[in-house]
Amino acid sequence: MLNFKNNKKERGFINSLSLKFKDYVDSEKDEALLINVSRGIDNRIIYQKFPDFTWPLWLSNIKNIHSQNRCTTPLPLIINSNFLEWQTFTNYLSNDEIHIDRCGMISGPGNSPWSIEFWYLRGDVIYKPQDHLSEISPVRDYKYGEIIITGNYGDAEFQERIVGGRSDIDEALVSYSINTNKADNILFILIRPYNCISIGGISSIRFDNSGYFLNINGNNSVAVEKMPDRILVGSGENGDVDCFSSDSAGAEFIECSSCMSTIALGYNLNKGDNIFNLRISLDKEISLSKYNINFEKAFKEFRSFSDIRMNEGLKIHLSDKNLTKYFMQSKLTLFNNNQSDFNFEKIDGFRNLFFLSYAMNRAGLEVESEKLVKVMSEKFNYNIKNPDYISVICASYLLNSFYECYIYNKDTGFLQDYFPTIRNLGNYIYKLSSEIHSIGGISGNSRIGSYINEAEESDLVVMLSALINISHLSRSMGIFGDESKYKNEADRIQSIIKNIIEKKRQKSVNDIFEYRALIAFPDNIISGYKYDEYREFFLSLIEEKDFPLFEPLAGIDLLSSAILLIHLISLKDERVKVFYEKFFSMIDDFFILPEFIDPITKRGANGDGNSKIIAALILVITRNRIFIDRTDRLELFPIPEKKWFEPGKKIKIDDASTRFGKISFVLESSEEDIKITFTSLPRFIPSDIMINLPFETSMTEADDFILKRKIGNSYIINGWPSAIKFSFPK
Repeated sequence: MLNFKNNKKERGFINSLSLKFKDYVDSEKDEALLINVSRGIDNRIIYQKFPDFTWPLWLSNIKNIHSQNRCTTPLPLIINSNFLEWQTFTNYLSNDEIHIDRCGMISGPGNSPWSIEFWYLRGDVIYKPQDHLSEISPVRDYKYGEIIITGNYGDAEFQERIVGGRSDIDEALVSYSINTNKADNILFILIRPYNCISIGGISSIRFDNSGYFLNINGNNSVAVEKMPDRILVGSGENGDVDCFSSDSAGAEFIECSSCMSTIALGYNLNKGDNIFNLRISLDKEISLSKYNINFEKAFKEFRSFSDIRMNEGLKIHLSDKNLTKYFMQSKLTLFNNNQSDFNFEKIDGFRNLFFLSYAMNRAGLEVESEKLVKVMSEKFNYNIKNPDYISVICASYLLNSFYECYIYNKDTGFLQDYFPTIRNLGNYIYKLSSEIHSIGGISGNSRIGSYINEAEESDLVVMLSALINISHLSRSMGIFGDESKYKNEADRIQSIIKNIIEKKRQKSVNDIFEYRALIAFPDNIISGYKYDEYREFFLSLIEEKDFPLFEPLAGIDLLSSAILLIHLISLKDERVKVFYEKFFSMIDDFFILPEFIDPITKRGANGDGNSKIIAALILVITRNRIFIDRTDRLELFPIPEKKWFEPGKKIKIDDASTRFGKISFVLESSEEDIKITFTSLPRFIPSDIMINLPFETSMTEADDFILKRKIGNSYIINGWPSAIKFSFPK
């Protein structure tokens, strides 16, 4: 295959584009771009050389001019830009993950170049899942995390189920059942030479009939439970597998110099139900060993383990089933974080760390968040005497992650243990920031997908947030000299950012991406704007017709849209109700969250094919719709929905982490009143508690709190009540 990366200088690619790309040679962005370009060229060469192969879902519609999912592939590349979406899955323990597309194709752990598919042969018709997407329904069970894919092939019904398992290594367990109305049909379990983003890559496959292993590129990566009735193989030289033939000669082993090896294990079906079980290694470097597994028992054990995990931290139970479902799906995704999400050598690893830490601490998963932050801080290498721009952005995300941990655990021992590391990070960031006197003082930007050699104020916001947070942490440690130093620097950087924003504001306010700095973080980092002014700012920047946010070159931007939703909830913008519905209309029960979605096909088009940080933000969105812990105020139901308070409805919040400590409360509605019972006392009592209701009521006062004031249908109280009643007007 073409090794584009190693030959880029010889081929003159960078030099020929020197006007646009000269400053990115050997940079992280240059590497990412060239890897993508190299993959796209490799894909096109393989597709052109082997046009008669069956291809994965994302490439299978290329020949069908009438398909709504068809996407043209301009020269010289073939890249996945029409189904760049997949569900990720682990057993909650593994260091890597498998990917499952919408038709049930399972791609091997990490970037393994192979996948598993199930084909059904009935008479003279072969059913391949990528050709029958409309008959297939994928879901992820939001209570237990099990992947369930169901569908129909003519007169046959199938179900593919995936759970996590553990033998001597981390595994995924697959149970595939198919019900047919007559015997003599055949199910094929295939290893295919492609994954969700690339084609080609399997040099050899061997079937080991002593242990029923499929050895792919030298590792026993898959194990089946039964000896197949026939084995078929294919390769670049001999063509794709022919499911209508009998056993291939020497079919236990196939190798291909073009890396297009493929194998199909055929099983004769009985009339009625047929079940086939598989094991998949969740570590691409470790082979499966012989292990007798009771699949029925293993599936129950996974559900029990999932139930234990889902009972950790914050629990939300609502009469609004969709809101509950979104919360639980997001929490499942947080539990599926793994080592591959935290590349400590690249900026996206630190960005992932911050957003996952941001959500985990708000979800009551402080211990898990601290573990991730600790590991990343130990792996992060930087030269404090010679600050590198990208490393400073990484350091800023890391420092912000420490801050998120501290404000939710308020543990002086935590801060004392980590403060030497935090202080070093602060000094490193300060050394570079103090040399910046204008936006022009920054060369390039860290935004993923941007190749413009110009600075962006959103990068300044990342550094600004770190400076604000190190100032706060220094004050908490009683180091007031450092507090002042960092605060003064934060104020200076903030003035640069505000000056840029105000200059843009004088020209135009019709494109929210011109003000990307405002939505670089889910919190308002840029102070100095009054609450009403800040709220008015967003009212002028975004209209209902322009949401979800659309980036012309990439598609619908789910990440920025999620961040904007969090801001609008905080600002109590009533448009949230409409924006919320529009946002979640893009997400189905499979809970795939592409970073960018094609506005026509509604399929993943660019960026991350399943962004865990979007899931993290969705968790915060659902939480913040019920309560927000502002710096000095706990606020319940910032934008209340009437349907939540209908008679007989109930909202139950348990073990919610806030800046004030853990809280739990229950809201119950009847025909006569609404009652909120606080079932635990936080570590610190907030200055105010604000309760917002969607209609007029009268509050029954009690001895354990004071009503400070009532504004419309909102009540502000002081104290910590055991219970509050709100009666409806007679």
